[in-house]
Amino acid sequence: MDFQYIGRLAMPHFRRFKTESEITTLQFMAEQTTIPAPEVYAWDADPDNSAGAENILLKKIPGERPSDRWEGFSEDEKKRVIGQLVDIQLQFLHTTFDKVVSLFKNTDNDSYEVGILVDQLLYLGTHGKMKIGPTEEYLIGLLRSTSTFLDRPDALNDDDCDERHIDRIRNACQRPEEAIPTIPSFQPMDASPERFCLQHTGLHMVEGTKVTGIIESEEAGVYPAWVFGESHSLVSGPDVIDDGVHREGYYREEHLWLLEKTKYRHFFHSEINGRDQEFKAVVEEAGELVRCKVYTTLSGTFQGTLCAG
Repeated sequence: MDFQYIGRLAMPHFRRFKTESEITTLQFMAEQTTIPAPEVYAWDADPDNSAGAENILLKKIPGERPSDRWEGFSEDEKKRVIGQLVDIQLQFLHTTFDKVVSLFKNTDNDSYEVGILVDQLLYLGTHGKMKIGPTEEYLIGLLRSTSTFLDRPDALNDDDCDERHIDRIRNACQRPEEAIPTIPSFQPMDASPERFCLQHTGLHMVEGTKVTGIIESEEAGVYPAWVFGESHSLVSGPDVIDDGVHREGYYREEHLWLLEKTKYRHFFHSEINGRDQEFKAVVEEAGELVRCKVYTTLSGTFQGTLCAG
């Protein structure tokens, strides 16, 4: 059998924390779930090592991204893939914690312990480290973290900041303190604020229609259960209907894509209904909060605010 592996070098962000948490998350998944994840052969979280960067040596997971094959799949094949995503998401849901955190290993007794949340939404560079708990604190943390970052005199010079977007970001966050009191109105009425579970936003790999594993665990962490109830890009997004409006070019393709996502999101929900009522309730709790992506950030720049009104 060929020995195939992937070597990864970490960017100089979240020194040690990101690599240590990624390794711990992979170990936790291997020990506590049946979710396929790459085996770790070796790792070094010291950024000053001989390689000059934190690094991980992982077993190669065969396959490709489902999005690369999606157009070639039949309807039955797409449902087969989504059914496996439901299996994986259910296992994540049933991991239970009491705080929004990242996982780490206690080297003294080899047990799992919680630590600071390795999440670029809360860091936006290196301006702070947060350990937060209740659901409202998570959303408030996103706003205050962004506001604090933008108030820094060196914000425009930060490696994680794109100067082209700074004015738009400032406009989006100009009154975060006023937005904070509105958070409870967006939190689901029946949400369980003390319910947290492991969530993984990395890539799912497929070989044919078989999900062979999940890769890129560096930002996996423990979040409010409803936050990533539909985390996979194949089923996340707004519901759209066939409104009969004629569209051309890009707009037509985009609308057809959203229609298909809506169709398979409903299938995702129907699978949940038949397998686990508890998870169904969590997805329903997300409501407009998930739909509006109030916490959405790409490439370390804040691109979403509370969608009041």
